[in-house]
Amino acid sequence: MSFFDKVRDMFGGHHTQSAPTTPRPQRMPGTEQDGLRDKVEDSVKSGIDSAARKADEMTKGKYRDQINRTAGSARNAADKIDGKQD
Repeated sequence: MSFFDKVRDMFGGHHTQSAPTTPRPQRMPGTEQDGLRDKVEDSVKSGIDSAARKADEMTKGKYRDQINRTAGSARNAADKIDGKQD
């Protein structure tokens, strides 16, 4: 008898049917989830900008074009977090 069988027996055997659940209420678009996505997107973009500034500082501007191009691509990817172009 395995450990899981013993635990299952302690809690009254195994149940093949799960208890009925109530459906979750659907959230309307434009509610708090959109606000959270906007905050996440803003913080991601802020992180990208600070990382790009730090990389440019550390390389003393030698790779500025490559850093800016990569940061721009990352910002475009971050734009897709909330599904809207900013």
